[in-house]
Amino acid sequence: MRRARGPRGQNLALLALTMLLVTLMVLITLGIAQRIRENHELNDLADAAAYSSAVANARAFNDIAIINRLQVSYWVSMAANESLISWTSYARGLWNASIRNLDGIEGKISSTWLPPTACGKVRADAHTAAQRLRASFVTAMAGWEGADIAAGIETKDIQSVIATLRAETRGDPTDNQLFPDGMKNRLFDERKTQSLAKRIVMESGLTDVTVVPPLGGPTGGAAGVSSREVGDYGLGLYTDCESSQTGLCNGATPGSWSEAVVEAAMGTRGNPFTLVRGVRPPIVDAAWAQAATNLPWDSNLAFGDGTPLGSAYWSTTASGGADASPVFAWADDRGSLTTTMRSNTGGCATPHSTAAGAHVKTTDEIDTSDQHDWFPDDVGMDHDQIGIPEKYHTVGDCTPLCPSVWVRQVHFHPARGKPEDAYGQPKSVVMLVRDTALAGTTRQPWKLDFRFFFSGAGSRFDNRGQQLHTASLGGALPIAHQGAVATAMTYYHRKDTWREYPNLLNPFWRATLVAADIDEGSRDDLASVLSRPAEAWQGGAYDALLSAGYRGLH
Repeated sequence: MRRARGPRGQNLALLALTMLLVTLMVLITLGIAQRIRENHELNDLADAAAYSSAVANARAFNDIAIINRLQVSYWVSMAANESLISWTSYARGLWNASIRNLDGIEGKISSTWLPPTACGKVRADAHTAAQRLRASFVTAMAGWEGADIAAGIETKDIQSVIATLRAETRGDPTDNQLFPDGMKNRLFDERKTQSLAKRIVMESGLTDVTVVPPLGGPTGGAAGVSSREVGDYGLGLYTDCESSQTGLCNGATPGSWSEAVVEAAMGTRGNPFTLVRGVRPPIVDAAWAQAATNLPWDSNLAFGDGTPLGSAYWSTTASGGADASPVFAWADDRGSLTTTMRSNTGGCATPHSTAAGAHVKTTDEIDTSDQHDWFPDDVGMDHDQIGIPEKYHTVGDCTPLCPSVWVRQVHFHPARGKPEDAYGQPKSVVMLVRDTALAGTTRQPWKLDFRFFFSGAGSRFDNRGQQLHTASLGGALPIAHQGAVATAMTYYHRKDTWREYPNLLNPFWRATLVAADIDEGSRDDLASVLSRPAEAWQGGAYDALLSAGYRGLH
């Protein structure tokens, strides 16, 4: 008895549907894996771009720090020059004081007061010694004026060298014409346009990846670039950084001089002659020895200036450096000369004292208060009549911040007392966007987008990931874009010296990748970057992650 045959082909239909389901599952798996791969690829690329940008910034800061330190060494050379000018002028003052002392001794002793065998002989010897000093003074001073003028010109030349170094580091939108190729200007342009990040993306070969473009130029800050990284240009914040410690005056700023730079120069006057010289010029000792040799009456003659003191510094006044500032360059020497003369038997001891000293004050070209003085004045004339114009102790231009003898460096204003803002240390934020729907993008076989028309409008299979079809979100949500944000920091750290504020005097700037919210609450934190209209779609995802308790940013 034969069994009745039913409809044939059911298994084939079920197998086809099963294979379709398996195929779709494989395609979805490949699609998800491809998306994960692309996401990691995008994140790695963003990390590389951010880190490279921070490294470029650190290298520039280290170069600027070395050049700044070199400029400081030239300022110390200027102080040494000022010391020599003042010290040689002090020699002139000691000569004059010696002659005045001998004239004073001679005047104290009257020929009718005691017989010639006593103080009268001392009086005559004082007169002879004074004549010898006058003769040696004329001989020694023959080339002094020319040497003094040359020293003043050399001091100005030193400042010119410093100005050349400044041109290598300086440069910003306010003085672009003066320093078009300055390191600071080049760094500003690079970071503002994120050209390094764009180059890295281009060399990666990923044609569907772009760097989020700048928004608003320097006043709005380049998108993904901290405005403090390239200075507060256009924000009007660095003009009063000398007195303001609000935390807004941070970053690399070339607008004014830095107290740290002046203090560094003051602290590196390590040569005792420049810092605290306590010696008199040997040419004066030689003149004193000649004046006391073989006196006609064989009297005893002694000169002594005690312990003279001299120094060179930068200050607003002749204060020995107590109020250090870059306004004027000073050097001064002070002493008191005592001359004693007595007979060879020890009688008729006659001392006489006179204060002696000198100083030089160097100013900029605009300031007319230059000074070059020594005392006592040359016997018989005021030193202003000698013909040495004080203009020879004037250095160069100080504009736009006058008066000053200092050429301004690029320096770093830390956000003092702002650890939550990482003390204003530069942060490099790179934001990359990948458009998977971009025309011309390589299509993979599993990136399919079609509809099943079994009934009605059919069902869509979108394995390209261009839209998220979820009614609860109010309709289709575009998801064809991938975004990646990477954050790196250029930080200052000298070994075992974490408490030292960031500065551009020592080359200890480094780079590292950091958490995106390392400076949460600052004007350049990630939330601020993502709050701009062009990044609103990423900002929404960022806020949603934080609300859900995501901690991957830390």
